[in-house]
Amino acid sequence: MVVAAGAWSSQLPGLPDAARIPVRPVKGQLLVLRDPAGPGLVERVVRFGSGYLVPRDDGRYVLGATTEEQGFDRSLTAWAVHDLLRDGAELVPGILELRIEETLAGLRPTTPDGLAAIGPSATVDGLWWCTGHHRNGVLLASLTGSLLATAVGARPAPADADPALLRSVDPRRLEPTAEPIPILEEHRA
Repeated sequence: MVVAAGAWSSQLPGLPDAARIPVRPVKGQLLVLRDPAGPGLVERVVRFGSGYLVPRDDGRYVLGATTEEQGFDRSLTAWAVHDLLRDGAELVPGILELRIEETLAGLRPTTPDGLAAIGPSATVDGLWWCTGHHRNGVLLASLTGSLLATAVGARPAPADADPALLRSVDPRRLEPTAEPIPILEEHRA
């Protein structure tokens, strides 16, 4: 069984307490803005502080994102809209002329060390973890698929796989009852 339930991964019923790894939700709010004149305000991703402005081809812009320790609360707040617009406008003042098309809030699965957990449980045979990606889930999707395929034994680890990377995402580092075991050597062909 692969546990890939995002922010709810440690909440799944039926998991033994000794096998649970600490995964908590971290709320993120963002805005989708639209330029009625079409694309062109910015052509590349603009980063500021912990935020970003991402242009889309259709004249929309994604402005994000907050990082909030609010448990499982996914409510939208006026202060987040205010802070995102204020911070973004310091670098791109033109965003204040755009229309707010959508506001979104989501929950990022986060481990205590901020690193993903991809691999086997130390305490339950046949239990595999794939969670804890925090803000980088989309960015790490391809790597995650490769690591999980290696972890479940569907394919050997690539010859150029970095052992430190594999150890850094080994979920056994998070289980209180076991020592971390590198997954690289277990699955290298």
